[in-house]
Amino acid sequence: MLTQQELIDLATDFGLPPDSYFSEWEPLAKWQRAALDLRGGVRDRTILDVGCGAARLGSVIFEELGSGLYIGVDPIDEYIALAHVIAERLGAADRMRLAVSADFAFPAEPASVDVAMAQSVFTHMTDDAMIDCLERLRPVMKPGAPFVFSYIADKRQRARGSLYLRKYPFIRRRPASESLYTEWAARYGLRFEVHTDPPHPTGQKVGSITF
Repeated sequence: MLTQQELIDLATDFGLPPDSYFSEWEPLAKWQRAALDLRGGVRDRTILDVGCGAARLGSVIFEELGSGLYIGVDPIDEYIALAHVIAERLGAADRMRLAVSADFAFPAEPASVDVAMAQSVFTHMTDDAMIDCLERLRPVMKPGAPFVFSYIADKRQRARGSLYLRKYPFIRRRPASESLYTEWAARYGLRFEVHTDPPHPTGQKVGSITF
């Protein structure tokens, strides 16, 4: 894993602010890795990172992927450009597939993904966008594959709109009703579950839908 100073130096090279995304890199990367370990690990598996940013998750699993593949999708060009550099520095460019997409165009073959994850992604999305994400996951997930995601259920949280990097529409800390996930999963005979282990470093709730 790169040091925090190395990450900040790279971020500034790409015009990215050295904000909490980078200062919280290590604890969130460890949480993501632990969540994957509870679901069969990563070796020889295909891992899809929804809203991958600069491939924080990829940076802690590349060495153990074996013949597996890390797939990352994010709407922010600068993050994906930085993710490529991080992968090259870690010697992992041949084990990753990255795409810039705001509409969940996942670069994955049908029924190929073993585990998908969205860490602090649904916290910035509208209900319609979350449903669109789930619908687009259906074709690429293997039967029985889990999609693990963090979310905010506390209705006292107030969402605020902004422009990230002054050009990307962004919602901060948007709460969502768990019924949205339960009802969508039930529509397809799937299962939504709430998890407490491992606890999320920021206090967000964690759920999963098994495809």
